[in-house]
Amino acid sequence: MCSLLSRTKSERWNLMTRNANPQPAARHASSRFPFTRDNYLSCYWTLELPKLKSCWGPATFQRYISGGGSVAPFQRIRVALRPSSSASFKVRTPMTSTLDATRAELALLVLYLNKAEARDKICRAIQYGSKFLSNGKPGTAQNVDKTTSLARKVFRLFKFVNDLHALISPPSPGSSLPVILLGKSKNALLSTFLFLDQIVWASRTGIYKNKERAEVLGRISLYCWMGSSACTTLLELGELGRISAAITKLEKELKQVDRSKDEQYCNKIKQLNQRQLSLIKASMDFVVAIGLLQLAPKKITPRVTGALGFVTSLISCYQLLPAPPAREKKA
Repeated sequence: MCSLLSRTKSERWNLMTRNANPQPAARHASSRFPFTRDNYLSCYWTLELPKLKSCWGPATFQRYISGGGSVAPFQRIRVALRPSSSASFKVRTPMTSTLDATRAELALLVLYLNKAEARDKICRAIQYGSKFLSNGKPGTAQNVDKTTSLARKVFRLFKFVNDLHALISPPSPGSSLPVILLGKSKNALLSTFLFLDQIVWASRTGIYKNKERAEVLGRISLYCWMGSSACTTLLELGELGRISAAITKLEKELKQVDRSKDEQYCNKIKQLNQRQLSLIKASMDFVVAIGLLQLAPKKITPRVTGALGFVTSLISCYQLLPAPPAREKKA
């Protein structure tokens, strides 16, 4: 075996593989992946490389491996020496990187589904999708719509506390009076909607017996939601105007500079896109509230209400997605 050192790499390869017995390697490969020439060679060298190292010595063996030798002709198969053992090797296949990527994606999905708000919006998409399919007619789709609507109310138990806390909190410094009034009105209306919605849930489950009063409170809650959507629309319009003015000012300052590389400009563009999406969502929610209240039944039919509600649900699901990991800046 040691006489191989005096030969070229191709001669060493031919001599060492001439009398190789493929049976052990074939048995080793069949349990994990199909038997091919590349798979056979990877398994063969996993078994034979420790013998070569013990014969040649660590220094000569490492020089042979780093110089190419048996591994270089097969770029898809990487034989790596484990740091913990000088005579132990493992074969790294493309399946390893695929499994790691899948594991990372599943971790993000678990993180997303752990949010109660995300599960609520997914159920909301199912609810309004069923409303779109049923078009107000009895059937399976309408049953899904009603049961999902009732199930969603459980996610919103005591959720009114969030907006109540925002209502009594001091406004952010530097905000104008109209913005403060719109923000507080939105919090008050949304908190009222969520509180009254719990009474509706209690009525549908049989806890609250007065159904007529529950129906009245249900309509009042929908009016509150419509009002909060209107306030949100006005707030987003104001924020869009403010951000657009800031972007225009930055564009004048960055005439001679590449804007795409300016961090402040990119952040403003990102904020503008987010505000535009929120404006679209709030406007469509306002129309959905009109449809649920049946204020314009001829124009805003149950199918239109379901379609708009489904779109706004998808927007909400998108907005709740976890932020992607920040990329490291190259020096």
